[in-house]
Amino acid sequence: MAMHEGLSPAQSELFWAVLTFVGGFRGDPLMKVVDEDLADGAAALAATYETAGRGVIYEHRPQSLVSQRFVTDLQGFLGKLAAQAEPAVARNLERDAAVILRRLEAGARQVRKTIDEGPTTALDMISRVVAHAAREAPARSAAPAVEPPRSMIITP
Repeated sequence: MAMHEGLSPAQSELFWAVLTFVGGFRGDPLMKVVDEDLADGAAALAATYETAGRGVIYEHRPQSLVSQRFVTDLQGFLGKLAAQAEPAVARNLERDAAVILRRLEAGARQVRKTIDEGPTTALDMISRVVAHAAREAPARSAAPAVEPPRSMIITP
């Protein structure tokens, strides 16, 4: 949750969308995705967006094939989000994504210093958080946030 602190509302929404993508990302069935692949891919894509923000078009490449697959799929996902978003949000999507991806990279690299459950600790935690949020969402949306007022008219 420390990765989420200090984000703007638009960045917060994008953060949860990216976490949902990461939680469902499986990549190639023959190559296991580990936290280092997540961190490497997030760093490469963030660097690409940061470079583009300075006016230079250069695609930073991650080290592994799994990371490259992650970057390619995430770029497609973010492209779909940009196409569906309002123009103001779409203009800032790459800048906001760079911030989020840097936090995701840092979280994936730091999580094993706190909790070491193996090479997929961050991915497993993200999957659990996303699954829990998905289970909680229908319960929150089913009940109205504010009860509608009851009629004050008394009928005889």
